[in-house]
Amino acid sequence: MYKHQQTFGKSISDAVGCVRVSGEAVVGEGENSNAPVLLLYKTESAIKVVEHFGRIVIDRLSEDNIGLREVKAMSARKTGESNVDAGRHLLDYCPTYGGDKLSAGIRSESFWSLIGDSKGALKETSLSSRVSDVRRALLIILRASGASWAQDIRDARALSRAAKAVTPTGTIDKLTRQLALYGEELCTDGQRDALTELLYTQLKPYLPEEISLEIFKGLSTFEDAGERGRLNTSASARCEISFQGRSLDIGLGTVAGMKGETHAASLILESYGGFSRKFDVALGLEYIAGTAAKKISKLPKTQQAQMRNLYVAMSRPAKLLCLAANESRVSQTLRDALVLKGWHIEYVT
Repeated sequence: MYKHQQTFGKSISDAVGCVRVSGEAVVGEGENSNAPVLLLYKTESAIKVVEHFGRIVIDRLSEDNIGLREVKAMSARKTGESNVDAGRHLLDYCPTYGGDKLSAGIRSESFWSLIGDSKGALKETSLSSRVSDVRRALLIILRASGASWAQDIRDARALSRAAKAVTPTGTIDKLTRQLALYGEELCTDGQRDALTELLYTQLKPYLPEEISLEIFKGLSTFEDAGERGRLNTSASARCEISFQGRSLDIGLGTVAGMKGETHAASLILESYGGFSRKFDVALGLEYIAGTAAKKISKLPKTQQAQMRNLYVAMSRPAKLLCLAANESRVSQTLRDALVLKGWHIEYVT
């Protein structure tokens, strides 16, 4: 039996265990004082969810309960372009969110920021600008690997033509399309190694023969830009709530950015998986409620990856766990099953 190291109580551990892909039990050692909460919102009310969560925390937890721990809200995705109802990513809930953005100079040399941040500091949202970022990222990789034919390319728009001249049967155009559409999701925590190996496989015909996978993984462009290039975004990465004569500072960010943290209370904001075509919280609720049609281990790999991220997110709070989902994606049957499991449901208005 798996024994979780954090100090949450049974109500949280039961929920966390339900979304654990391995199926092993999770045991909570802490006080079981607060029922987990599901916040249901209409599409137009997504921007009110974090504030509603803050009021719940102030109402349920005293300042002593919170102590030195933080209260945070997180989503698996920071941005994204999907033709589905909110919430798809963090910006749907907090349009002014600007955490983890890089200055243009640093961003232009970092593979992870060019591919993994589809809006980024430059606010680029169109598909054509995504393709430009992808081509630049691939050109940076090829230059860093020492590919002689790529050294003299000054405009990334010329990459496709130059690559075809080197290897007519190569797949660089296919790779470009894949990264433009799904790059941000592939850059999330837990998938970077797989993406790096995919890049190596697809780019191998264009690389010098001496470049092994290990050498490729060590290229400087795959290093995180680090704090030196980050803009001061503390104001837009936090949200202050005032309620009942108290104020509460809520941190905002991605699940990957909060991995390993322990919070007094955590809000998990649903996100949409472009590959899986599923919303993580809505899918996870089926397993928490016990209504899922198939075992979690039988889900497609993309959906399993979403459940692993949800497991990480739900493991953060010590006192109060809160999930948020669009009410259109949670049936009445599912709501009733959650209530029987001890969940408290509130509606954001």
